[in-house]
Amino acid sequence: MNEKEERLHRIEILEQTKKAVEVQDVLKLKNLSNQTIHSASVEQDSSSITIAVIVYSLSKIIERRQNENFKGCDNFCITSLKSIDRAIKAIEKNDEVTFSKSLEEINSSIGKLSPDLKKYVGDVFRKAS
Repeated sequence: MNEKEERLHRIEILEQTKKAVEVQDVLKLKNLSNQTIHSASVEQDSSSITIAVIVYSLSKIIERRQNENFKGCDNFCITSLKSIDRAIKAIEKNDEVTFSKSLEEINSSIGKLSPDLKKYVGDVFRKAS
């Protein structure tokens, strides 16, 4: 993929992720996660891997929310959606710094919300390798 195609692909993945989070669609997030992991394994760039980690983590967090009383999930989802919006705008403006910062905000929130999710995140990196 050339650079423009990769940017459009990232926007598409983030837009679909945003929609799936808004309606709490775990299956859609899992499918997006698999698609993103495949892309990350092909592209081997840090942004693709980070997006894969985020989508995977969102699917796990929302799945846990549906299966148990998971405190803080609603605020986490709201914060994540705002960060996804910032990431999309940054890609559109070709602003790599803001894009990376937006992804890091989500990763940081994931670690604070669910420290035990870190063990699952390792699975994403192994699949992407």
